[in-house]
Amino acid sequence: VVKGIVQHDEGCFTEPIARSAGDPRKMRADSAGKPAVTYFTVVKRFSRATSLEARIMTGRTHQIRVHMAYHSHPVLGDLEYGVRSSYIDRQALHAGSLELIHPRTQKGLTFHAPLPEDFQHLLDKLNAEDRR
Repeated sequence: VVKGIVQHDEGCFTEPIARSAGDPRKMRADSAGKPAVTYFTVVKRFSRATSLEARIMTGRTHQIRVHMAYHSHPVLGDLEYGVRSSYIDRQALHAGSLELIHPRTQKGLTFHAPLPEDFQHLLDKLNAEDRR
């Protein structure tokens, strides 16, 4: 869930990502960085936030957080790249599913995880705001 209203129903961010010169723990969008590709689809627009589904095609550190902040839609609850939220005490990111190739067997693996309670609480609060 990101701050603000994402205008396009879907899109792709391709800005390369590099380590921040000022803080080696942080990353930033930078033409000198490594390739990074993030596809997104809007799930729901709230009055002040947007729920997205993101698919990363590369695995850069903090990739979703960096791309969303770079495009002026920082992740709610992300104190490093985003904005504090009174509805959730962590980054409003959840890996609903993860697909990967096992390095030894080369077989595809898929893992699914239900939405955590605190994340559902965030969505409920955003929905309640919109009903006021």
